Amino acid sequence: MSEIEVLEESALAMAQSTIQNAVDAAGISRRRQAALAIKAILSGDDLSIKTMARLLAECGFEIRFSLAVRR
Repeated sequence: MSEIEVLEESALAMAQSTIQNAVDAAGISRRRQAALAIKAILSGDDLSIKTMARLLAECGFEIRFSLAVRR
């Protein structure tokens, strides 16, 4: 796996974790998760920034980005 692919997978894992944490904090039921299609996205389907923003908004959160220098 190339360095770029590792970065892509890492970013996807962080996005999935962020969504899961928002779902847990919002106390959204499994039924509601399915209705919002969160379950499919967390299982590894493609995740767009728009989709992530919409899902986090449903949980009462918003996206904030920051940069980190690669070492």
